[in-house]
Parts: sequence; structure tokens; C-alpha cells
Amino acid sequence: MTYKEKIDYLKSYKANLALLRRLESREKFFRLSDAEKKEKNEALWQTEKVAEEISLVASPVLRQVLREKYINGATFSALGDTFGYSTRHIQRLHKVAVEEFEVL
Repeated sequence: MTYKEKIDYLKSYKANLALLRRLESREKFFRLSDAEKKEKNEALWQTEKVAEEISLVASPVLRQVLREKYINGATFSALGDTFGYSTRHIQRLHKVAVEEFEVL
């Protein structure tokens, strides 16, 4: 998997989470169709899979960079403030983290 494909895959966490929220909101008022239920289950499975794969990154710092960026939506600048590093250094750590990230 290329670097860009890994980034897109990691970004899918937020897209699937948004889909889950939308379907759960709809489910409060309407009965979901079988297709919507299937879509909801797939989105839930995908979000759990991405989070699990991030947890398998060996380095705690790199793992936290990925978690904060793709699960919590932090910016590089905010991560720099959190870690006490420059934004540029966080970008370097991010690159290494993505390269080490493996999709199961």
C-alpha cells in the first residue's frame, strides 16, 4: 500500500464515523432499511479496524500521532503544542508513523 493510500485509509475513520452518526440519528426517527443496516455495520467494522491497526504501531509516540491526527482530528500545529515539538517535527513523525502503519 502506498503512502497516499495509507493516508486515505486513515482518513476513512472520520468518514465512517460521520456515516455512523448520520445513520444513528436517522434510526432515532425511522426504521433503517436492510441496506442501511448493512452500511452501518460495515462503517462500524471499518472504524474499529482502523483504530485497532493504529494501536499496533510499535512506537507509543508514533501511535499517538496517528491517533490524535486521524481519530481525534488534531492538526499538526496542535500536536506540536501537545508534544512540545515544532510543527515540522510533528510532520516528520507523522510521515514515519504512516510508513510504519500496516493495514491488516
